[in-house]
Amino acid sequence: MKKRNKKNIIFFTLIFTLFLFFEYIYVLIGIDYNNLSLNTKVYLLLFKNIVFTIIFIVRYHEYLKDKFIDFKEHYKSYLAFSFKWWITGIIAMYFINMLIYFITKTLPTNEDSVNLIFKTNIFIALISTVVFAPFVEEMIFRKSLSDCFSNKILFMITSGLVFGSMHVLVFNSYYELLYILSYGLFGVFFAHILNKKNNIYCTMAIHAFHNLLASILLLLVR
Repeated sequence: MKKRNKKNIIFFTLIFTLFLFFEYIYVLIGIDYNNLSLNTKVYLLLFKNIVFTIIFIVRYHEYLKDKFIDFKEHYKSYLAFSFKWWITGIIAMYFINMLIYFITKTLPTNEDSVNLIFKTNIFIALISTVVFAPFVEEMIFRKSLSDCFSNKILFMITSGLVFGSMHVLVFNSYYELLYILSYGLFGVFFAHILNKKNNIYCTMAIHAFHNLLASILLLLVR
């Protein structure tokens, strides 16, 4: 194993462990997350995203700067390609979710958590979901993870599985674990975009667009 690749694996392992720590710290210190106020949950989410954002900017500042310049020069073709795969993902996710719901009559608890967050500070909720979340999640589940693999297919599969699993960390029924398939499929498509365009801003942009659209729809039906 190359020394550089070993360092990338160590970094991803550490950052992923930190991600899990933030998700389960309440259990570790004996706090019932469900009993926390909505404002507290929002500010904790914002704090987590800021911590990860700082870490990634420090580690990848040169990469982020170079890829931003590249993205500005080719953004039209990059966004067109990314949007095509996003549409494909949306259609596939819709049918998979409908099939899972038809069979199990369950919805992912993750969606309930997002809905609750938007019932409090809308501005911070939007900043967290539309700005920080796409940056942090794409840096963890795409960029950092891709640095660990030389095989692009294996990276895509792993990215999908990890990304899907992280969206059903909290569940009320084991049936909800089936939603790993739909979330994971999005992870695979995003990894494919990164493989083809080699620019993390492609997936960040389409991820941010997806979250923005979902947020607008959520606010409209409140």
